Amino acid sequence: MNKRELYIGCGEENTNGAIGVDILPGPSVDVVGDLSKAPYPFKDNTFDVVHCNHVIEHLDDILASFAEIHRICRNGARVRVMVVHYTNVNMYDDPTHRHQFSYQTFHLLTVPGYEFRRRYDGAVYRLVRRYLHFHRAYRALGIAYMANKFPYTYERYFCWLAPAWLIEAELEVVK
Repeated sequence: MNKRELYIGCGEENTNGAIGVDILPGPSVDVVGDLSKAPYPFKDNTFDVVHCNHVIEHLDDILASFAEIHRICRNGARVRVMVVHYTNVNMYDDPTHRHQFSYQTFHLLTVPGYEFRRRYDGAVYRLVRRYLHFHRAYRALGIAYMANKFPYTYERYFCWLAPAWLIEAELEVVK
């Protein structure tokens, strides 16, 4: 059985066989739609993999978006997210960025009893992995290694001294 993949907010990027959805038409866009509005134009339990690269921070309601992604995914589907870290200056350069993300944000989407579960009953995710990406100078100095080994200490005490570039997270849909 082939994996069904969706690329949310694909823009002009090549989707490598995934169905591309974005608000504006383009060469990689198969479905034009506003991702801030539910329901998404897909049937329940359709996708095995969903890619969200640099799109979630632009949407109106993150929790509603994750609830919709959960709805259209099959049990065990992987949701791969890439967002700008809140210490990255580009987070504030782009006036269309509506939300900031920390290492902790994706953990909170998976905690029982957190607001996400109260507002969107049944949208359950399991955190598979998270990773902070850094500029190559910070990687060479070992800061990236230490920040990923001790992310809470990094974000509490050192993040403004050595800003992270991106956060990559992978979530598993639980139904």
